[in-house]
Amino acid sequence: AEFNIAAAEVKRNLTMGKRASSRDLRSALRAFFTGISLKRFGPVQLKSGVRVMVKKGNRALIRTTPERGIFVGKGKLGGHVFERLGKGHDAPIDKKFGPAVADVIGGRSRADRLVKFATDKLPEILRHEFEWFLKSGK
Repeated sequence: AEFNIAAAEVKRNLTMGKRASSRDLRSALRAFFTGISLKRFGPVQLKSGVRVMVKKGNRALIRTTPERGIFVGKGKLGGHVFERLGKGHDAPIDKKFGPAVADVIGGRSRADRLVKFATDKLPEILRHEFEWFLKSGK
C-alpha cells in the first residue's frame, strides 16, 4: 500500500546534496530519517484515541489507555498528535511521529523502478547531454 502523504511533504524533507557536473556525474539526494508528524496523516480525535491513515485505505487507531492519553492538540499545539506521559493534565506530553521520508520513498518497488528507469533512460539522457556539450564547444 502507498503512504497517505502529500508530495509537498516528501519534498520538504528531502535535500539535494552534491549536484552532478560535467566533470563529475555523481549526485546525492538526502532524505531525513526523523519521522513525519502524525498531523500530516489526517488525525481524527475519537473517544477511544486518535485515528490516522498512514497508508492509503488503512486507518489505524492509536488507543488511549489509563496510563497514557493520546490526543490531537488544539490551539498552540497546532493539530499535532501527542501522548500524555502520565495521569493528569499537568503530566508531560510527547509529540508522536509516523514513518520517516526515507521509509516513504525507500520501498523495494520504488528502488526497482529507479533501477529500471536508470537502465532504460540514462543512456539516452547522457547521449543528449554529450551532444549538447560537443555543440556548445566547451
